[in-house]
Amino acid sequence: MKTETPNALHLSQGYIQITRKSLMVAASAAIMFGHIPLLASVAQAETVNITVPKAAVATAFNGALSSTKIHLHNLGPKNGTTWHKDASYILLPTGSKVPLPIPEYKYEINNIRHLKYYVNDLNTSSIQATVNGSRINVNANFESQGEEIKAKCVRRLAGKWGECSLDMERDIHLDNSILSISLNPVAYNGSISYGSPSTTFKTDLKIASKLCQAFKGICGWIEGKIKTQLTPTIESQVTKSFNDPKMKQAVANAVRNSPGISSLLKDWKVTKITSQGSNYIVTVDRPDQIDGSSVQKLSLTPTQKVVTSACPTTVKLDATIQMKHTVAGTGFLTYENGQKSNTFNWSAKKGQTVTSTVSRQFDGKPGSKNEGWGVMQVQWKGTDGKTYQEVSNKATFSVNCTLAAPGGIKL
Repeated sequence: MKTETPNALHLSQGYIQITRKSLMVAASAAIMFGHIPLLASVAQAETVNITVPKAAVATAFNGALSSTKIHLHNLGPKNGTTWHKDASYILLPTGSKVPLPIPEYKYEINNIRHLKYYVNDLNTSSIQATVNGSRINVNANFESQGEEIKAKCVRRLAGKWGECSLDMERDIHLDNSILSISLNPVAYNGSISYGSPSTTFKTDLKIASKLCQAFKGICGWIEGKIKTQLTPTIESQVTKSFNDPKMKQAVANAVRNSPGISSLLKDWKVTKITSQGSNYIVTVDRPDQIDGSSVQKLSLTPTQKVVTSACPTTVKLDATIQMKHTVAGTGFLTYENGQKSNTFNWSAKKGQTVTSTVSRQFDGKPGSKNEGWGVMQVQWKGTDGKTYQEVSNKATFSVNCTLAAPGGIKL
């Protein structure tokens, strides 16, 4: 006759008594394993490093900045002798336009004749992001059509200023104009954006030789103005625009949705980026990815290798489980006689190695020597929806059933 105990899992013969520790096993009487749904595992965060090719990041930056345009134009309609009306801007990926103020440049030939220079309809034609060591270099190329620097001549006659009547080539061409923006990829609001933008503007000046000959020193003056005023103005204004949080966020959003990045980083939170050879090592916080490695080890050991007792008796087995992640699931035991226990629920915490004792009632004839064994199998559901399992070793033991003395007293 078998004895029932609280919190026992009832079997066709005997029972499993659960000792509750960090590994928790709950009773599920009269329900077999195949009919119990696997428990959902508790999601916890883990910090991992993901290898992302630098080329993929450059491609993502290309897509993020593809709609960025730079328009330089400060030549407005004539208003008397004034033509200056700044319409320069940078078009951000957000769709907003940020003004890029460009000054009017004046060359005083003498006290009665001046030349005024303006940037005329200078636009970027393409933007290309490439890898440059640990940084991403964005090159914005400008078109080279027409005369990018327009000159207006004014003179003072009879105390009044008016346009010069002298007909000569005064305009200037800017060829091979390129704006290089060096960006350092960084973690930004959980995605990848950039920090520390630095900008360099370079151009080749093409000045008419007759202009240089007609006005002594004008060509050197023009080159100086381009180098000391126009170039730093463009560089500082573009750098300022790239430091705008809205610009950085727009890039972060576009990079997050880039196919080459989203497939690697999914929706995980990016916390750090470091450069390593041809890759970036992207550190992310993500939920634990529950899979077949989440349970690292499952073992079953008899508390006593040989049990000598009147039968039926109790055989105790120590179940030890080593966890990589916090996991919840179901399990059961099978025995040497082909029987299987009822299913139990279990859960264990991340990084723990825990042991719980299960007890099995073992029947045997008085005076008999018996060999037995048990195997534990646990199952759990992964993050990918698949079912994983781990099977313990075969825990073997011996049971010596003692003889009963006359009068029913068991020895």
